[in-house]
Amino acid sequence: MKLLFHHNETVSDWAARKLNCRFAFVYAAVGVINDDGFLIGAGVLHNHSLAEIEFSYAGQGSMSLDFCKAICRLAFWGAKVERITAVIPRRKKRLLRAMPRLGAKHEGIIRRRYGPFPQDDGILFGMLKEEAKNYLKSVGERNEQRTEAA
Repeated sequence: MKLLFHHNETVSDWAARKLNCRFAFVYAAVGVINDDGFLIGAGVLHNHSLAEIEFSYAGQGSMSLDFCKAICRLAFWGAKVERITAVIPRRKKRLLRAMPRLGAKHEGIIRRRYGPFPQDDGILFGMLKEEAKNYLKSVGERNEQRTEAA
């Protein structure tokens, strides 16, 4: 899999179709393409304010360490925000379990964000700039240890 940059409109439109939504104020979008050249995943940074940017993800099994690094770099060092937020539907169990492993902190519940039922709640996650630095550093150290052990 490869990452696709500088195609914000194409990637964010693909993600919007997959998520059945519209994005306001897209700052950047990162696509994930497979070996055949097809888009299989997308991360969109949108709703940028002075200190915060929202992250949305579409795709299954396409989130990698390089993808996470790219999103963090675009948000924290490109857009110069202090935090990234993501709201995950309660029914997306795999993604909910993955968020803490990706360095995000559980911050709360947005009741009925995606519909009229309790399973339509949105689970709010956030990551601060210093947490991203620590996360990326620790991931890099773990990868070095794996390489040395091999």
